[in-house]
Amino acid sequence: MCGLLGRNREAEDLHNAVLEKRKHILGNEDPATLTSMNNLAVVYEDQGKLAESLSLHKEVMEKRKQILGDKHPDTLSSMYNIGIVYRELWRTKEAAAMPKEVLEKRKDIFGDEHPDTLKSMQSLADTYSDLGRLEEAAAKHKEVLEKRKDILGDEHPDTLRSMDNLASTYFNLGRLEDAAKLHEDELLMRKHVLGDDHPDTLKTMNNLAVVYDKQESYEELEQLQEEVFEKHKRILGDDHPDTLISMNNLAKTYFRTEGRREEATRLQKEVLEKRKRILGPDHAYTLETMNNLRIYHYIQERYPEAAEVTEDLLKKQQRILGSEHRDTLWSTKVLALTYRKQGRDLDAARLEDRLRGTHLED
Repeated sequence: MCGLLGRNREAEDLHNAVLEKRKHILGNEDPATLTSMNNLAVVYEDQGKLAESLSLHKEVMEKRKQILGDKHPDTLSSMYNIGIVYRELWRTKEAAAMPKEVLEKRKDIFGDEHPDTLKSMQSLADTYSDLGRLEEAAAKHKEVLEKRKDILGDEHPDTLRSMDNLASTYFNLGRLEDAAKLHEDELLMRKHVLGDDHPDTLKTMNNLAVVYDKQESYEELEQLQEEVFEKHKRILGDDHPDTLISMNNLAKTYFRTEGRREEATRLQKEVLEKRKRILGPDHAYTLETMNNLRIYHYIQERYPEAAEVTEDLLKKQQRILGSEHRDTLWSTKVLALTYRKQGRDLDAARLEDRLRGTHLED
């Protein structure tokens, strides 16, 4: 059975083939051709090829503007998709502008309570969260939640998704009791609607575990994470992305206990190898796992291993995110610190020169 990455590559090949046939038969500007271009851009996004995805989405948007007009639903969908990719690239200025424009147009065309309008409102709330404008994000998520409750009912999947979004924002605001209460309510509804073993139920259990972690309810946390991990393995399989998220989270919890750090490191290495194979070496989750593993090595004073992982991570971040991105700069600083621990002072000084004039200089 091919992995997720293999299926994404097959999907890319298939969408490319369909696109070329539609261009040949229907022309470059036929709506069906533009749909194929859009589908290919989504596949690029799933693969972590964000630059390619953004370029293709922009091309589709411009063509749809010319052919269908600025306010056509397909044009607005393209604008919405571009906003999502901007968020993934951390181009926050553009990410904030795009969903706001789409939201206003969808309000004018569809009204305040149309599903597409609420989807845009949710996207804007997500962008506010990315920008650290958490109070505005919470207000927007709460508005979406109330509207979806009224229109769709308490147990509709979109309503439950809004509960999850609001709970996550409350968590980021430090409103832990509110976050836990929302996640607990969401969990009860998901169990009632979907059953105990449904992937979305397990995801909610995982989110609740994150709140328990922050509340320092460690016994409940470890028990819940182990339950989620075992269910994910049984239901979804060892290599499913959600199983790997559960394994990653369990590794973090084990690492907190000094006697389980070897086990935690072993789990984290396993997650990294699987994510490289399944999602690709450049996927955001793969990079996140590399970051976790280097921390584990560093804290355990395994500086050569920490340096090796950080060097690889830094190269990827420079290529994917750029030299000035905050994650790239942080990796540069961490690698310099690791070199200092190894006595590689010249290598450390070379990296520290790159940080001059940034907030990480000292």
